[in-house]
Formats: sequence, C-alpha cells, structure tokens
Amino acid sequence: MNDREMLAKLLAHELKDEEREAFADMLEGLNGKWRQLTEKQRAWASKRLDELAPTYSNLVSSGQVPRGKEVQLMFKPGPLKPPRRP
Repeated sequence: MNDREMLAKLLAHELKDEEREAFADMLEGLNGKWRQLTEKQRAWASKRLDELAPTYSNLVSSGQVPRGKEVQLMFKPGPLKPPRRP
C-alpha cells in the first residue's frame, strides 16, 4: 500500500480533529509538492491505521480453526505455613 492509499483509508475512519487535519495536510502535500512521507510520518500513519482497522484476525474466534479441548489445570495450592513463634 502506498502513502496516498494509506492516508485515504485513514481519513475514511473516525479521527480526532487534530489527526484529521494532520493527515489531510499530509495527503495534500503528497498531491502537490512531496513525493513521499517521511519515515516518522509513515510510522505514525501506519500505527494509527493498524489501531483503527487491524489487518490480522484471530483464527479461533473467527471460526476458521477449531478450538481445542479444555484442559484441567494441574496446579494445586500448597499447604499454608504455620504461624511464626513469638
């Protein structure tokens, strides 16, 4: 995904006013005078896009992989220590 596509996807989501303005300015700069985003800009935009629309899916909760059988825990609490002598 290139920078323009990433910013367009970001602007389609619900953002804070400051973020929307910053990402819109970045997209406008890409359409005008810039060739690409800086590394910091790209990192911030991709991090924010992953927070809003994650690209991964949990295979078990989506039903693509069957859930394994439940296992009993083998841990039992040990005996309590006797009270200390005065």
